[in-house]
Amino acid sequence: DILIEADTASINFKLPEPEKCSRIVVEAENLKIGYQKPITSEISFQCERKFKIAIIGANGVGKSTLLKTIGKKIPNLGGSIKLGQNVSTAYFSQSITDDLNINDSILKNVLDHSLIGDKKARNLLGSLLFSGDDVKKDVKFLSGGEKNRVGLACILAKGGNVLLLDEPTNHLDMKSVDFLSSSLASYEGTVLCVSHNRGFINSFCTHILAITSTGQCEIFSGNLNTYPALAKKSGFPNILEENDEPEKIETSLDGNNKISYKERKLLHNKRDSLQKKIEKHEELLEKNRLQI
Repeated sequence: DILIEADTASINFKLPEPEKCSRIVVEAENLKIGYQKPITSEISFQCERKFKIAIIGANGVGKSTLLKTIGKKIPNLGGSIKLGQNVSTAYFSQSITDDLNINDSILKNVLDHSLIGDKKARNLLGSLLFSGDDVKKDVKFLSGGEKNRVGLACILAKGGNVLLLDEPTNHLDMKSVDFLSSSLASYEGTVLCVSHNRGFINSFCTHILAITSTGQCEIFSGNLNTYPALAKKSGFPNILEENDEPEKIETSLDGNNKISYKERKLLHNKRDSLQKKIEKHEELLEKNRLQI
């Protein structure tokens, strides 16, 4: 077996070289996104090859839904969404672990999702803190956070030339986030990402796609630090200020039980804290099981 230290692997591993594609990789025109009813309408933008875009928008505007629509996971409800010639997407969702074969090993899951080969797969997994015999462990014995890392490895190894990433840093440790940041920064393909991790976004993104609740959208060069000034200059609403509005009201899926943005944020923080505790308990249970 090859023992790979995570720090070394993160230096040596590079994302697969993407296949060449047309200059315009994604083009939306008067796009309506949603499920039974449109969440947001009249979205129009063009994403060019090698753009690394962070999608930002008011709460409930459908940022994750837009990624699903681009990735053909759900149909658009109107308008058009076109992928360029020779464009292949690799989509990371918050439910990526549902696509893993829990009865197979970590390594086999990655190999089954990619063409990168055993050595590169081990290097990639080492970068995400799976090294040595860890990669032989069956997925069913992993914690929620570990499964998320395996799912991320599968997507990164897939080799698509357009990466669609929906909250990819959720449940990742700092080393894994650093690895992902540096990998995306040096990646030669295109990235569209939704993330609430400001530092992560600023580490690699070259453009911001800002979407208002009315569907008004615009692509700005730069990152979250440069966006406010550019938005002000063009007369576009500063969405970052909208998202910080404490009394913003959100509605639940059934249309009832309205709660304020501040209350929803507290609930999310509690959920994240509980998730971390669950993962720690899962890891302890697994260690005890192996010692029996």
